[in-house]
Amino acid sequence: MDIVPAMTPQTITLAVIAPAMRSVMIDIAAQIAVERPLLILDGGNWFDAFYFAREVRRRTVDMEHVLNCVEVARAFTCYQMVSLLGKTQAAQGSILILDMLATFYDDAITTAESYRLVRNCLVYIRGLGVHAPLAICVHPPPPDQSERAGLIDALCNIADTIFSEEQEQPMITARLF
Repeated sequence: MDIVPAMTPQTITLAVIAPAMRSVMIDIAAQIAVERPLLILDGGNWFDAFYFAREVRRRTVDMEHVLNCVEVARAFTCYQMVSLLGKTQAAQGSILILDMLATFYDDAITTAESYRLVRNCLVYIRGLGVHAPLAICVHPPPPDQSERAGLIDALCNIADTIFSEEQEQPMITARLF
């Protein structure tokens, strides 16, 4: 899965993957960081800084410069994710949102509240996607949360390109506006 070429200005790329593939997303983050500044918003506590640094080191000798151009912010609840997206300014490089929906699958949050909060996130994501290449990584809900599968559909509706494990080629969606 190579989402980096799909990440161009004014595009939103969505990757729907299994949680076991999170190292692939960290590899992708390292590849992006070597090419341009990167803002990582971590919604599922996926970001492994040591693994990321090793992957950056494999790709460049100027590791210190690359790491200085990377910012990481974490959200530990779905409310924090909404707030984090709302406070995020347009980035100079790219934006990567890791495991965005993890906290939206929390049993302590009602399904209706999860959908309401994701709608709020969509407004912020659209705004950020206008200024910088933006990629979102999500995984399907757990089996006991199947009624929340529509959260991914909501993200698919705003994505320009969608990658999933089942697809060999990315699905490119055409937006009218």
